[in-house]
Amino acid sequence: MKKVLLQSAVAAAISMSLMTTATAQESSALDIGRLALAGYGDVTYAYQPNMKDEEGNDTQNNVVARFVPIFLFQLSEKIHIEAELEFSTNAEGETETELEYANMHYFFNDNTIITAGKFLLPFGQFAANIHPSWINKAASNPGIYGGHGGNGSLAGVTYIMNDTGVNVSNTWDLGDAGRIFTDFYAVSGPRQEAGDHGGGVEIESKKGDNNDSMALGGRIAYAFLPEWEIGMSYYSGAYSDDGDLNYSAYNIDFNWIGSYSSVRGEIFGSTAETEGEDVVVQ
Repeated sequence: MKKVLLQSAVAAAISMSLMTTATAQESSALDIGRLALAGYGDVTYAYQPNMKDEEGNDTQNNVVARFVPIFLFQLSEKIHIEAELEFSTNAEGETETELEYANMHYFFNDNTIITAGKFLLPFGQFAANIHPSWINKAASNPGIYGGHGGNGSLAGVTYIMNDTGVNVSNTWDLGDAGRIFTDFYAVSGPRQEAGDHGGGVEIESKKGDNNDSMALGGRIAYAFLPEWEIGMSYYSGAYSDDGDLNYSAYNIDFNWIGSYSSVRGEIFGSTAETEGEDVVVQ
């Protein structure tokens, strides 16, 4: 059983100026009212002989495509707005549309950024920094994030990619000793799978929350730039409709960049409480 993916990706960016209540001179000085349009796209061919889907049917070889525009807008000197849409075709040839993220950044000071809205969670490095196909040079996403955007080779074991809430990000400059990055967030959290008696944790991220509990998480990383960075992430939140069952996950990530090569990796583990026992994935 094998699966071969061939992928090509392109990325581009253009910008245009939109006038706000600020004068033209002020806009030029502060870039207030500047709208930047960026994005990327990719086409993937999946060759997967002798593979079966969840219903036992043969999985067909297919071509899937994506177009992902990214919108960036500077509302004021301290407030930036960003959003990313994804238009893609699935294995059945149907067009799917997804709002990847849409949020507002408030630059509290030179070290602190407050983000509110739907954003890529700083859980490890892949989701927030590496998942676009023009950055991710592998043919597919890592197995734990499989299936994201029709570009995964596995079904995935966690939904932690994006969510809706608030994040506080800080950068601590240590001079020649490097930098420390911290992120702490509160988001809607995981949801329970649909079913007559309820199921496990829903892998795909859903809109809103199904209980009164927020999920809490964060990441702390040390970086000796520009060569290496290592970080630790944690995430925990109630996923059942009544809020009695909890899902938690941890992640250790590392990133080394050399002159001609780079090495990245993540160690992931999660626990989902059930009515009878905990289910652990590592």
